[in-house]
Amino acid sequence: MSVEIKTSGSALEAGVPNILFEARFTEEGIGIGTGNMGRYDVSADGKRFLINTPVEESTTASPITVVHPWIPAR
Repeated sequence: MSVEIKTSGSALEAGVPNILFEARFTEEGIGIGTGNMGRYDVSADGKRFLINTPVEESTTASPITVVHPWIPAR
């Protein structure tokens, strides 16, 4: 939600709340936290949102490649 804020001297007046966008949040957040922690983040400039949303279930499994033994580069 967003709210227009008006100031006059030391007075602060909040306008009517407006919906910015609608999003479906997943049950589990990103990373560690409870409640809404980790379900979204805002870019440093405040112009973009990153939202953890559910992905539709696929009926076919995606292939995976496992390399064993894997030796990391030094």
